[in-house]
Amino acid sequence: MASNEEKEYPFIPEGLTSAVYGPENPPKDWADAGFLIPHEALRFSMNKMLASAEALKDDYEKKESWKVLYFAEWYVEDFASMVHDHHFNEESIYFPWVATKAELPEKVLSKQHEDLVKMLEEMKSICISVKKKKGIKCADEIKKLKEKIPLFIDDMNEHLKEEEEGIPELLRANFTHEEEQVVVGKIIKSEGLGGTRRFLPTLLEAMDKWAKPSFKEIFLASIPPPIQKLLCKCASFKMFFILRFPLLNAAFLRLQSLNQIP
Repeated sequence: MASNEEKEYPFIPEGLTSAVYGPENPPKDWADAGFLIPHEALRFSMNKMLASAEALKDDYEKKESWKVLYFAEWYVEDFASMVHDHHFNEESIYFPWVATKAELPEKVLSKQHEDLVKMLEEMKSICISVKKKKGIKCADEIKKLKEKIPLFIDDMNEHLKEEEEGIPELLRANFTHEEEQVVVGKIIKSEGLGGTRRFLPTLLEAMDKWAKPSFKEIFLASIPPPIQKLLCKCASFKMFFILRFPLLNAAFLRLQSLNQIP
């Protein structure tokens, strides 16, 4: 018979993009979910980023410059900040909390965060250059983005994999779900409305693919009331996602309409 914990956290393993969890190794409980919630959102964003970058032509004149301009604006204003916030929250709040009772794996404590941030900043500088040019005559920038984005995604995925392999067992052995929820609350508070605006829509969109509605309801119930009210103002989470992320979605949806992205 399934335990209450399993009933409270129903997953769809086939919908996961994780290299650790899936149909052959489905997530078990809150300790696994604690990492899948942000990590699936990051992988969701990276997959869209890669598809959008691959669809870009080598260069653009003014008429179609919006395609690379929207991408650059989304990267600078949303994606880079979202990844920075995620790393900061791990290093300043979550991992120090874990370290109060457990020894963190050496891989997780490596310079990987620092290296990833360096790559993130390099691509941000390229996108800022695109913005300054308004997307016109950006062949060099587009070439660099097409080269750097797949490398960043590979390294980021490896980093997320190491965390998913190393931390959940430490959580189960040393903490309760209730204790972890207190720390997550601190992270949400540190994010503020600005950080939550960047991350939450992607998080909910990604969650539709790997978690059942009952899990999503539990998650939404844990969100502070002011943010819940913001969500309720939109007709659907899909609409909320599009409204709050107009830059990437406008470019992505337009490219889809032109059959440049499947």
